[in-house]
Amino acid sequence: AQRGVLTRRQLLDAGAGVWAIREARRNGRLVDVWRGTLRVPGAPQDHMQALWVAHLTAGPSSVVSHGSAARLWELEAIRHVGPNVSVPHGHSPAAGGLAVVHRTRHLDPVDVAVLDGLPVTTPARTLVDVAGECGRSRLRAALDAAHFDRKASLTEVGEAALRIGGSGRRGTVLLC
Repeated sequence: AQRGVLTRRQLLDAGAGVWAIREARRNGRLVDVWRGTLRVPGAPQDHMQALWVAHLTAGPSSVVSHGSAARLWELEAIRHVGPNVSVPHGHSPAAGGLAVVHRTRHLDPVDVAVLDGLPVTTPARTLVDVAGECGRSRLRAALDAAHFDRKASLTEVGEAALRIGGSGRRGTVLLC
């Protein structure tokens, strides 16, 4: 369900002992990805697995966001660079270059959806997040496509911007 990626904490919570985890790592049945994040060898290493690694490494309060969320929602006009996650302000996950970590003061439950078990910002919130990372024409194309594909209406994008508090936020002026 997590593309062959899991955390040490998940294994311990499921009843695996510290010794069993150590032996699985030593014997190559589990491979270290990052501190406390492990991968099952042979699991396809694809974009979704990279997102799972980023989310699990950043912690349970993280959500896939920005360009990564745009890719999952198939918001074609937005460029994707690598895994991006957002975490609540004050959290400082040690993602070690596995992902771009964005800290946010506002991430309401209404702005989070779940795709294949992975928490991800909604299309409307994603468009607000990427507004500061792309030019006016690219953003306009993404807004139009999201609206006509019924992924996010212009009203939903505006409401997401208001919830976040757009004053002074980079790219907010482009949404107007």
